[in-house]
Amino acid sequence: MPFFDTHTPFPDEEAEQPPVTEPQPQEAPEPTDDPVSPLPPANRENRRAAFASTLFDYVEIICLSLAVVLFCTMFLFRHAVVDGSSMNNTLSDGEHLITSDLFYTPAAGDIVVFEDRATGVEKPLVKRIIAVGGDTVELTRDRVYVNGTALDELYVCLTGGGGIRDYFAFMEAHYDKLPVLRDDGTEVY
Repeated sequence: MPFFDTHTPFPDEEAEQPPVTEPQPQEAPEPTDDPVSPLPPANRENRRAAFASTLFDYVEIICLSLAVVLFCTMFLFRHAVVDGSSMNNTLSDGEHLITSDLFYTPAAGDIVVFEDRATGVEKPLVKRIIAVGGDTVELTRDRVYVNGTALDELYVCLTGGGGIRDYFAFMEAHYDKLPVLRDDGTEVY
């Protein structure tokens, strides 16, 4: 209602006073079997129904949340932990990654997570792509060449391992001759 429709009495007018009524006596609640609850049985049932409904709502929310998280982790995203120092300067040991391969095409320089099923270990590996299908990779003692061009490895940790020199040091310590890698990734000794 607009403000001009209300009437405020002026001081010289008499304002109507509401009639005074005496308080009515309240009826006493029916005696119950439950000495603790002062509520009548109908109110107790309503409260129990409301509590059950609220509890059901919470259980429903939790179950739906778990289903969404389970779906996302199975089909959309993946959790991985960096294990070791091979990714140093970019990723450190123990870092957690959340990855997704939706609409993804591997490219040189990308960091990928995969499982090495050849060894039987189901631990995800975190590595960087240095070449893609059709590229030629050549390893020398000091450099990595992709398609005849020296790879500029700014991400390699020069102190504490992880470079091509460490690879050759490892190979010399464990093999009589250094392997030569073919285009298809096989090693020839």
